[in-house]
Amino acid sequence: MKVLVLGGDGFCGWPSALHLSARGHDVVIVDNLSRRKIDIELEVDSLTPIRPMGERLAAWKEVSGKEIRFRDLTIGKDYQELVDLILEEKPDAIIHFAEQRAAPYSMKSARHKRYTVDNNLNATNDVLAAIVDTGLDIHLVHLGTMGVYGYGTAGMKIPEGYLKVKVETREGLKDQEILYPANPGSIYHMTKTQDQLFFHFYNKNDKVKITDLHQGIVWGTQTEETKKDERLINRFDYDGDYGTVLNRFLMQAAIDFPMTVHGTGGQTRAFIHIQDTVRCIQLAVENPPQTGDKVHILNQMTETHRVRDLAKMIADLAGAEMQLVPNPRNEADENDLHVENDTFLKLGLNQTTLADGLMEEVTEIARKVRRQARDRDGSRSGGPVLANTVLASTVVKPNGDRGLAEISADPACHRMGRRGGQEAQPRAAYGHRGREHFGRDLPRLRPDPEQEGPAPEPEPQCRQADRDLAGASEPEVRLVRG
Repeated sequence: MKVLVLGGDGFCGWPSALHLSARGHDVVIVDNLSRRKIDIELEVDSLTPIRPMGERLAAWKEVSGKEIRFRDLTIGKDYQELVDLILEEKPDAIIHFAEQRAAPYSMKSARHKRYTVDNNLNATNDVLAAIVDTGLDIHLVHLGTMGVYGYGTAGMKIPEGYLKVKVETREGLKDQEILYPANPGSIYHMTKTQDQLFFHFYNKNDKVKITDLHQGIVWGTQTEETKKDERLINRFDYDGDYGTVLNRFLMQAAIDFPMTVHGTGGQTRAFIHIQDTVRCIQLAVENPPQTGDKVHILNQMTETHRVRDLAKMIADLAGAEMQLVPNPRNEADENDLHVENDTFLKLGLNQTTLADGLMEEVTEIARKVRRQARDRDGSRSGGPVLANTVLASTVVKPNGDRGLAEISADPACHRMGRRGGQEAQPRAAYGHRGREHFGRDLPRLRPDPEQEGPAPEPEPQCRQADRDLAGASEPEVRLVRG
C-alpha cells in the first residue's frame, strides 16, 4: 500500500512510518516539524537526541534499503498543497497524527488553547475535505485518545466507541446505538471529541472510510526499527507538558529522587507500549472498513494501572522511593477503568505488558544519558541537565495553582532538559531563540504580569534537592508564581 503519514516526525508518527516501511508499504511523511519548534518554545529537549529529518531518512535507507519520502506541509493551513499531494501520490491510506498532542500544553494559556483548537480541528477537517475533494477511495486512520471517555468510573467496561441504549418512544422501548458519551478533561481532549463528530458526518454524508483509534498512555521508547541505528531513535519526553507519568517516574528514579505521586495515586490510566502502538497502526491500515461501513472505533490499549501501583512497580525495579504531593489536576482521587480491546486481539495483537521486562529498555536509556551527563559535568547526581529538569517537573504549589520551577544552570541545560514543570510557562517571546524560529503556526506569548513580585519559598523537596545537588554546578532553583 501507499501510505501518507501526517505528523510522521512525532513520537508515534516516526516509529509508525518506519514500521510500515519495513513491512513493504510505500511511505510518505508529511510534517511541518512543529513539534521541534515547541521544544524551543518550552526550552526542553527529548532525552534522546533527535536528528534532523534528512539525516533520519538517510539512516533508514542505509540500514533498511527502503526509502521514505518527506514533504514539509502544514495540515490545516496549506489546503491546496494537501489536495495536490493526495492527487499526486494517490495513497491507499492516510494516517492522521497531525495534531497537537499534549493535554497540559493545551491548557497553559488562552493562546495555547486557541492554537490547539485551530491546529487540531482545522487539520482534521482539511484532511477529510481533501479526501472528498479528490474523489479517491482512501482509508483514513486517526490516532485519538482514551481521554475522550473521561477519567471517571463508568461501572462497566468502556466499549469500543459505541454504546447500545434503550430509548422510550410511544411504541415502547427502542434499541439505539450512540457514540459513547464524551467527557473531555482538557482542550486537547475536547478537540478529539470533536474529531469524532467530523468522522461521523463525513462517513455518513460522503462515505469516507475511517478508523478512529482511542489510544492509552504510551510507554517505552524503542521499536524493532528504531533500535537499528542511533540516528533512528524515538523521542523520550519527560518534561511537565509532553512527558508522561511513566517517563517522569523513570527519570526521578534514575537520579535517585523520590517519585512524586499526585494526590493518593488512585487515578487509573490505560497504557500501551510503543511497539504495540505501531503494530496496531499496521493492523488498522491493513484491515480497512468496507465502503458504507460506519466509522471503526477501536480501543488501542493493553492494560490499566493505578498511578500508585505503577510507581510501586518502578520502585521495586529501581530501588526508588515514592512521595505523595498535591494533585494539580481537578479529578477524582480514585477511579476505576475497564476497557474493551477485543478487536485488536482478534486481529492478532500480541500484547506487551509492563511486567514483561521491557521497562528495563526505557530505564537503560535514562541511565545511559545520566552517565553521559555525569562524565561531561562531573556531577555525582547525574549532572544538572537531568536533575534540574526532573526536579522542575516535581514541583507542585500547595494550593494546586499554576506554578513552575524555573531552572537556570550551566549552558548544558540549553541543550537538553532545560526546564519543565507541571504547568510550565514558556519564556516571553520564546526565550533566547526568538519568534523568528516559529512563524505563523505557533501562538505568540506575552509576559504574565502576575508572575512579577516576590516568589514563595520553595517546597521542602526543592530545598532537599538543592542540598543533594550541592557541589555539582550550583543550579539556581526558584519557584515563580503563575
